[in-house]
Amino acid sequence: MPFSWINRDGRLIITSRSLRLLGQGPIMVLLVIYLDLVGFTLFQTGILVAAGLLGSAFYTVLTIFLGDVIGRRRLLTLFTFLRCLTGIALALFSDPYLLICISFATGFSGVPGGGGALQPLGQATLAETAPPERRNELYAIYNIMATSGSALGALASGLPVILQNSLGLSILDSYKFMMIWYALFSLIATILNIFLSNAIEVPEEKRHWVNPLKLPSRRKIFTFAGLFAIDHGANSLVIQGLVAFWFFTKFQLDIQSLALIFFASSLGAASSFWVGAKLANRIGLVNTMVFTRLPAGILLISLPFIPHAWIAIAIWLAYTLTKRMAMPMRQSYTMAIVEPQERVPMATLNSLTGNSVMVAGPPIATLLWSIAASVPFVIAGCMQIVGDLLLYITFRRVKSPEEILGSGQVVQTISATSDIQDKSNKT
Repeated sequence: MPFSWINRDGRLIITSRSLRLLGQGPIMVLLVIYLDLVGFTLFQTGILVAAGLLGSAFYTVLTIFLGDVIGRRRLLTLFTFLRCLTGIALALFSDPYLLICISFATGFSGVPGGGGALQPLGQATLAETAPPERRNELYAIYNIMATSGSALGALASGLPVILQNSLGLSILDSYKFMMIWYALFSLIATILNIFLSNAIEVPEEKRHWVNPLKLPSRRKIFTFAGLFAIDHGANSLVIQGLVAFWFFTKFQLDIQSLALIFFASSLGAASSFWVGAKLANRIGLVNTMVFTRLPAGILLISLPFIPHAWIAIAIWLAYTLTKRMAMPMRQSYTMAIVEPQERVPMATLNSLTGNSVMVAGPPIATLLWSIAASVPFVIAGCMQIVGDLLLYITFRRVKSPEEILGSGQVVQTISATSDIQDKSNKT
């Protein structure tokens, strides 16, 4: 059986996330346009996205302190079901203030990847569903499947035009159908999470609330969280919905063209994940994370100054390819350099700091847009470059246990992976 080294829980986690992102894919492309149709201003759209990120931050804090007390399966099921409720609300209601409140209550994420506590909780749980030496490949598969779901979802964002032409639906009703699409796939993902086994939970005697300030690897965890904040802040200025709106307004591209662009970008990113895993096995995780991403910042800075649609599309595709190639390796690395019981705090704190920064991102991006459409792209690109350079400076000597064992430095396994941890223990 292919990938038999991934256990049943791992396959359920991978499938659930893929289906959830298949449902969310059209939302990433159509959300800003849809909210414009129902009467939102661009600023109100930014507030809705920010409110969802703020709600996500609340649920992430809950997961950091009480994740293993409440139970990983319960939380994965609950947070996925909240996505279903968001889709139903978007289809039924159009009042900006009501939808902003619902966005906060459900932790709605208007950014790629699912956002909130779902992603880090799944990421931390997944780490223990395969042998450690296959961790790079595990996270590559995890992201290939998820991004393929996103790609198909982005392609499905062209369905409104088909529904309008074949069924005679109005423009608004065809967009509402896509909100129901989001709710339906979220419901299927919820059901899959219900079937996760108790093996994903920590032992009963270790189920207690966690104080991240007292964890042995706290310096690593908080340093990485700060670097994630820079990266997420950059991402929040160029969320996919705003990029789609930029292509829509600057080049007058139709919805079907936008669907193809974001399908191609997601497919390209998915195809790069396996390359990133193999590259990391050769040159190391930190080198892969940094040197595949630096060109992405330059491409993003240049994007808004391109006068022709086909060149802009090519640059966007190259940007997503280089930007996301090392994403699985970042997940693998953060899970490898801490102890198993510290994986949920590491993943959720990274998500929390990222989401906290991203709360301000969409409203700021829309305000910057009013100055010039190029400003969010330039600032985001510069932030990405700075974040990657800081990552290299800080973690270039911190290797994962598998990297050290692979290089034959068995004796130095603990010391080489504990440079930052040792300093924190002395303070």
